[in-house]
Amino acid sequence: MGNAGFIIGHSPSDQPEVRFVTEKDFDPPLVSWNFFEIIQRWGADFSEFDFTGRRTYSEKEAQIGALRQLLDSTLDRCAALR
Repeated sequence: MGNAGFIIGHSPSDQPEVRFVTEKDFDPPLVSWNFFEIIQRWGADFSEFDFTGRRTYSEKEAQIGALRQLLDSTLDRCAALR
């Protein structure tokens, strides 16, 4: 989401997969960055976002942050199942 942050969505799947999506990947293109529209298009059962204000926010930082939150959320869900 440029320098605005990132959105994480999760949907159950038979295969483990992590995808990083930018605004260029939406077809048809997004009219605006509407969180609810993005989650609906993904068909995500679970979602969260981080719009921490920053001066810079590279795509690499977004990928690292998204992966960190994904792994934290997964660990939290596994711990809750015990």
